Amino acid sequence: MVVFRVKSSTDIKKLGGAIFTNIKNCNEIELSCLGAGSLNQAVKSIIIAKSFAAPVGINLVVDPSFDLTEVDEQEKTLIKLIVKKI
Repeated sequence: MVVFRVKSSTDIKKLGGAIFTNIKNCNEIELSCLGAGSLNQAVKSIIIAKSFAAPVGINLVVDPSFDLTEVDEQEKTLIKLIVKKI
């Protein structure tokens, strides 16, 4: 599975294209988001990827979940968005 770390400064068009390109070769992609800004960019990127995928008959669904990570010796909660091809 391909894993992308999304930041609040992530270019949504580039990430959307990367999601679409990689989802053609595998069934799942993970987007890892720490903070509201990165989650916002991830969701917009998924929408862009869906607009690329729909004309070629690929439907994308998202399965969100929480996960824990350690940043600067502090435990943080991040949001994982698993993008699946159906």
